[in-house]
Parts: sequence; C-alpha cells; structure tokens
Amino acid sequence: MCKMWLTLLLAIFASGTSMAWAAASAEELQKQSEFKKTYKALDKEEDLKALVVLDGATDRGTWQLLGTVIQTSTFKDVKVEAFKLLSAMPTRDQNLATMLVQIFQSTKINDFETRVAYAEQMRNSEFKYLVVEALVEHGTRLRYPELVTGYRRDNNAGGGNGIVNGDPNQGIRKQRAEFEQYVEAFNKVIKSDVAAKDKDSNLAFKKWWNESRVRILNADKAILEKYRQEDLASANKNNPLVPKGKKDDAKEEKPEDKKDEKKDEKKG
Repeated sequence: MCKMWLTLLLAIFASGTSMAWAAASAEELQKQSEFKKTYKALDKEEDLKALVVLDGATDRGTWQLLGTVIQTSTFKDVKVEAFKLLSAMPTRDQNLATMLVQIFQSTKINDFETRVAYAEQMRNSEFKYLVVEALVEHGTRLRYPELVTGYRRDNNAGGGNGIVNGDPNQGIRKQRAEFEQYVEAFNKVIKSDVAAKDKDSNLAFKKWWNESRVRILNADKAILEKYRQEDLASANKNNPLVPKGKKDDAKEEKPEDKKDEKKDEKKG
C-alpha cells in the first residue's frame, strides 16, 4: 500500500497542471532545509516542533516532505499534524485533493482514530469533489447497529440462548460511537443531512451523494476555471507578444473620445 501511495506521489509531481508553478522562494527553501535538519522521526514532541517550521509553506516540495512524514512516522499525533498542514496548503488544481484521498484510503482498516482525524482535516481542501466522494464511499461501509435486547448472560459454552463472554452491546456501542464520530467529521467537511438514526443510516451517505454530487462537481469546475482565467491573464500581461485586449484599448481611447465629443458640441 505504501509503495502504491509513493508511486502516486511521484506521478503527481511529474504531471502537468493548468498552472505554471513558480520555483520555490529562498524563504521556502530555507523552511525545507531547517525541517530536514530538525526532523528525526524518533521523538513525538521533537517531531511536532519540527513540523511547526513548515506551517504556512506553499511549495510543492513541502507536499513531498509532509507526505513522507505521514507515511513513515510511527506517532499518530505527528501523522495527523502533518496531514493537517498538508491539507491547508494552497493549490490551484485537484492534485492535492488526490493526494489527501490516497492517504486517507491507505490508512490501516483498524486505525479508526487516525482515519477520522484525516477525514475531519479534509475540510481544509478547497476542491471538495474527490475528498467528499472518498468520505462517502467509506461512510457506506460503516454500520450503526441496533442494540441487542432480551438477552441473558451465560458464560458456559453452548449456553443455549445465552450470550457467551458477556454483554454483546459493548461492541455494538463502540460501533455506534465510531459511526457518530465519523458522521460528525463528515459534516465538518461539507454540510449534509447525513445523521446517525437507525441501522440503515450508512445508506444515507449514498443517497445524499447522488443528490449532491453534480452541485459539488460544478463548484470544483468553477474554481478551476477561475484559476485558469487568472493564469491566462497573468501570462498575457507579462507577454510582450500578446496585444492588448479590447478592454484595455477602450480605456486608452476613452479620453480622446471625450475630446471629440466636446468638439462636436462646440460645432453644433
């Protein structure tokens, strides 16, 4: 799984995007260099201090550093803090969202706490479609079982209608609590009507997604188009070979037009 994730990470860095990313600034390179010196992956508190250096970073080289921490650290708090910093980094396409989703999906099945912590932090992603789709898919796999009633405890093997080894509701309550926690995290990422109500509550994820996916997809497309237009305008502005647009020409001609209008009025 880790090898698969690293392959995707390399593909993201090699892929072209709609935006020409600027080279890392001297300040950014300094942050990365300082982090490499202080991060040792040996002590939780020291590693958390090292991550502070990367707070506010913007370069894609920092994506790679944080991604490596998430995949290799043995400390849950360090992994979650690195994921938090990564999810909050600026981006102008869906590559970062793709990276967040892959990390979320590669989390160990039995590591619920880390997975739900990642889910909650994905609210920082400007592009929602891919992250919400992944959260919905996982939510449908969870269960919100009903509590068992009318049982009696019987610790003897083959105890008939008894429940061997204690209260079955102990495990059920844990499942229900995890489902409620996951729903809470999901609704922090995007507002929905998904709630923990009954044993079919997990199906509400899919129902809501079918009703909302087009709206969320269009919102992402609008963001992409906004950045595309900004990049195009910036490229044209700095390119001496691109003629000025009609809008700029109109602004330049406006004072002359006014003078001509005044001459015509005097002649009249």
